[in-house]
Amino acid sequence: MKHETTISNIANIANTLFAGQTTSPIPASPHKVYLTKLDKNSRDLLRLRDERYEGNWDALSRVVSSVDRPRIDLLRAYEDSHHVDLGEYLRESA
Repeated sequence: MKHETTISNIANIANTLFAGQTTSPIPASPHKVYLTKLDKNSRDLLRLRDERYEGNWDALSRVVSSVDRPRIDLLRAYEDSHHVDLGEYLRESA
């Protein structure tokens, strides 16, 4: 007897395998993972940059305390080296 695999069968199998799971079986992007590991101050700097300074690190750097500048340098370096805007990931997670 030949068994036909249908979309309905696949959906039933997936529901059985992942029943009770609260998270998606699809892994998060490395950038989302990086964002979740940032401290609150770094995430706040990202929000501030996006909301008040239209994504401009230079403008934000001129108005923050010297304590925050190393955080900005790290965030900027991450974005530059990975060609991403962490603000987009932050907005997605909100």
